[in-house]
Amino acid sequence: MRNEIFHTATIGGIEFAGWVSFNGPRISSNAGGSVNLGPCCIQHFVPANDHPGDSHYIEGWYVVKYTSEVKISLRGFSEADARQLSTEFGIPMRRDWSVHSSDRADFFESHAFEGLRLWVRDHPRKAKQIMKNTQEYLPGWYERAIS
Repeated sequence: MRNEIFHTATIGGIEFAGWVSFNGPRISSNAGGSVNLGPCCIQHFVPANDHPGDSHYIEGWYVVKYTSEVKISLRGFSEADARQLSTEFGIPMRRDWSVHSSDRADFFESHAFEGLRLWVRDHPRKAKQIMKNTQEYLPGWYERAIS
């Protein structure tokens, strides 16, 4: 994975890496877990309300796929940490989805996307090969990175 990393950031004591997998850009953490960028969001769960009777979750922040599939625990994160992660990687915060889309975090406007652009420039053949696999999770990432 080391050659596929396009962006790193440490937020709230957790190290995050943006990297390119066989099906496009992903985010992972040194605390465990990863998810494709695009279908993920940052969600604050209150187990009694969001997952009644499920003891796997504690109250806190998570990166989830779609709206509730937990992929990365953000244990110990504050709301400020969650907002910083949202801005750094362009991952929307779930409660922001009711706001106009222009107010939401956008991967293509993030620091992580700038890193992806540089990675694509430095690895053109690998990027083009990966792009041919699929772009379903983050449509247009390759085209925007080369423009």
